[in-house]
Amino acid sequence: MAAAKDVRWLLASAALASGEACAFALAGISWAWPAAAAAAFLAAVFSIASPGRALPRLAALFAAGAALAMATARSRVRALDEILELGGSSPAAAVFEIPDSVRVSRESGGAAVSFAGKLRGIDVLVWMPSGDGARVLAPGEKWECAGWLERTKDGPFGRRRIFRVRGRGAYARRVAAADPDSWRGIVRRVRADLSRRAGIGLETMPQAADMCRAMLLGERHLIPRSSRDTFAAAGTVHVFAISGLHVLVIARLAVVALALAGVPFRLTSVFLLPLLWAYVALVGAGPSAVRAAAMASLYYGARFFWRRPDGLVAWSVTFMTACIVSPASLMDAGCILSFIVMLALVLWRRDDLLPGGGTAGRLSATLVAWAAGVPVVARVFGRFTAGGLLANLLAVPAAAVAVSAGALGIAASFASNVLAAHLNACAALTLELMAGISRLVAALPFSDFAVERWSFASCAAWYVALAALWLAVRFAARRRTTWM
Repeated sequence: MAAAKDVRWLLASAALASGEACAFALAGISWAWPAAAAAAFLAAVFSIASPGRALPRLAALFAAGAALAMATARSRVRALDEILELGGSSPAAAVFEIPDSVRVSRESGGAAVSFAGKLRGIDVLVWMPSGDGARVLAPGEKWECAGWLERTKDGPFGRRRIFRVRGRGAYARRVAAADPDSWRGIVRRVRADLSRRAGIGLETMPQAADMCRAMLLGERHLIPRSSRDTFAAAGTVHVFAISGLHVLVIARLAVVALALAGVPFRLTSVFLLPLLWAYVALVGAGPSAVRAAAMASLYYGARFFWRRPDGLVAWSVTFMTACIVSPASLMDAGCILSFIVMLALVLWRRDDLLPGGGTAGRLSATLVAWAAGVPVVARVFGRFTAGGLLANLLAVPAAAVAVSAGALGIAASFASNVLAAHLNACAALTLELMAGISRLVAALPFSDFAVERWSFASCAAWYVALAALWLAVRFAARRRTTWM
C-alpha cells in the first residue's frame, strides 16, 4: 500500500512538471494558455466526477501545469517587450532595494558595481559605473535606476539579463535610506552579530574566518575569486550554497538539543520548524534554502500528527508547490539540479534497505548524488566533472562537520568565547582540509572538461540506466533481507 501511494505522489509530480515543460516549449503560441486553462477546468471537473480513476487526476494536473506555465510565459514576454520597446527611445526606470551583497568589479571603462534585482518581474543584474555614486550603496537602501536592458537571443526564461545604468538619460539616485527597525534591518543586525561570533578565535586568520562565514551564513561574496574557481573546477562549490546539507545539519543539532532539554518526541517539530525558518531568514532566504526548509518542515512536521516521516512525500509536495508558486523555477538549472539530486537520494535510501551509515553509506550517497546531476550539468553547462565524485566523497562530510562546528561555536559564544574559539578553529581546519582536497582534485587531468551539450535522448538514457540500477540494487537488498 505504501509503495502504491509513493507511485501516486511521483506520478502527480511528473504530470504537473510535464504540463509546465510542454507549455514552455509551446510558449510562442499566443492562444495556447487560455486553451490550457479551459482544458484544466474540464479535466478537474471530470476528475471530481470520477474519483476512483487516476488518469483524470493526472490529466488535470498536466493541464493545470500547462495553464500556469503559459500564463507565466505570456506575462514575461509582455514585460520584456515593454522594456525593450522603451529601450529604443528612452531608458526604463525602476526602484531597486539594495541586497546584502554588492559586487565591485573593474572593467575597461573603470570600476563598476552590480547587484541582483527584479525589473517588472524579470531577474536582472543591475550594473552601474562607480562614477554614479554607486560605491556608497548600503544594504536596505532603495535606489531609482534608469537604464537599458541587455538584448539577447535567449527567450524570457534564459540567463539573467544585465540592466545597464549607463548612457544617455541613464541615472541612479537614492530615494530611501535603509530602515534599521524594519524586519530586514533587524535580520541584518542579527546576521552581523552572528558573523562576528563565527570569527571568534580567528582574528589572525581573516581568510579562514571568511570561509566559515561563507559556509555557515551563506556569505559567499567573501570567498576570493581564485578559490571559487578552484571549488567550481573540483565540483565542490555547491557546498557553499545554503541548501539541504546545511538545513539537515542544523535540524539534527536542534533535534538533539531538544531531546536533551526533555521536549517530547511528538512536540519536537513545534520548536524545530520556527528555528529552521529563522535560520533560512538569517542566511537570506535563498531559493535553495527555502526549498530545503520546506521539505524538512514536511518531514519533521509529520510527527506532530502521529504520521511516519516520509521523504518522498515531503519531496513531492515541495516540488509541486514550487511548480505552482513559481512555474519559472522549472526553467532554472539550479532548481532542477537540487530537486533531482534530492529525489535520487530519497529513492536510494527508501525503506532503509540500502546502506545509510559509515563509509559504504557515504560512498553510495556521493555516487548517487553525482550520477543524478551529471545529465543536468552536461546539458546546461556543457561540462563533465569526473573529479567531483572523488572530491565530494571527502568534501561533503567535511562541510557537514564545518557547519556543525560553526553552529556550535556560535551557540557557545553566548557562554564562553574560549569554547567558541576552539569550535571555530575546528570548523576552519575542516574547511582548509576541504579546500586542499578541492585544489588537489582540480589539478588532476580530466577532472573537469568541456563536452558537447547532451541531447534530451542522452539525458533520458542516462536516467533510465540509473533507474534500472536502483531497481536492481533494491531487489537484491529485499532478497537479502528476506533470506535473513
